[in-house]
Amino acid sequence: MRRHDMAKRIITVTSLKGGAGKTTSALHLAAYYQQTSSTLLVDADPNRSLREWVARGVGLPFQVIGEASLAKEAGKFETIIIDTKGRPERDDLDDMIAGSDMIVVPCPPDAQAVATLRMLFAQFRQLGATNYRVLLVNVPPLPQRDGEEYRALLTDLDIPLFRRSIRSAKAFRKASMQGCTVDRVSDDRRSYLAWYDYEEVGREIDEILIAQSTSRLQRAS
Repeated sequence: MRRHDMAKRIITVTSLKGGAGKTTSALHLAAYYQQTSSTLLVDADPNRSLREWVARGVGLPFQVIGEASLAKEAGKFETIIIDTKGRPERDDLDDMIAGSDMIVVPCPPDAQAVATLRMLFAQFRQLGATNYRVLLVNVPPLPQRDGEEYRALLTDLDIPLFRRSIRSAKAFRKASMQGCTVDRVSDDRRSYLAWYDYEEVGREIDEILIAQSTSRLQRAS
């Protein structure tokens, strides 16, 4: 992955564990950004789960391409979202850090996912990365306390987190089956709540990137 100068922002979604919500997060962040900017979603995962999701539907409001087409298409878009392969290697992480404005790492609240997450963040720290956040996904509703407990655990481990978590919702499975984003699910009246979570994450990413840009300008002046 190399830096594409015409893109306003490049957001990479990655994880070391399958089933962590990586593809779901990439797709819904692309939908969020498409509301205000031309957005390209890149399926860089050999499993092709993203393109299979798209193929089951009648079209999404943003373009989806494979990684091989990125260099050719990237300059046409203001926002690029990249769904990486699972278990990125050291060289992949180097490229990811250098080529991304923000790295989003989805993580469900379970012990195995957190153990894997600690391994990934140890590598980020060794590489001197700061442009990453964990996104807690598939968080069960109250009165279950899984989300709060794992948020506290990750905070104690000094792992940076998004303020917003993504709630567990049947609408996500329906969205995958229907080949659409969760806000377009046809038979779930609560799907808008799941979509709201991703909208809030998108707004938070915007806040972070604006703060980073402001900081760079102040250092340069």
